[in-house]
Amino acid sequence: GDAADAGAVAFLVPALGAATSQQVAAALPALLAQLDDAALAKAFRRAVAAHAAAAHRTTTALSAADLLVQLHRLPEGAVPMKRLNDALNVCLSARDVFGPLALRDALDRMLPAADAGAAGLATVPKPFLRTCILAVKTSAFAERN
Repeated sequence: GDAADAGAVAFLVPALGAATSQQVAAALPALLAQLDDAALAKAFRRAVAAHAAAAHRTTTALSAADLLVQLHRLPEGAVPMKRLNDALNVCLSARDVFGPLALRDALDRMLPAADAGAAGLATVPKPFLRTCILAVKTSAFAERN
């Protein structure tokens, strides 16, 4: 039931720092379903902290850009769209973790290949445009004010 799921997610969060990118991707629907925004922000920070600490060596850890891409690649219906948007807001409001370089890397990786033609546009995830707008609002314009 929900109590068991909540317990499993609570147990999982401390382990996120040691999880691989694939393990975090598999856990995302449960994390989004069970955690409130504050707990989700802590979980996301933990998930990308190992990558930041190990950035100087080869690692399977998750980068901030990886996490953004994985959120956009969640299968449609895996979590409600509003919850996915809330999770993206959590990421983009943590500017110390999900800064302009992480956003640029994630957005670049989500765009269709230049040689894909018009058909490539069908591969852009639904929340992509919203993330672009939020990225501009939280990064570029916030830095001017």
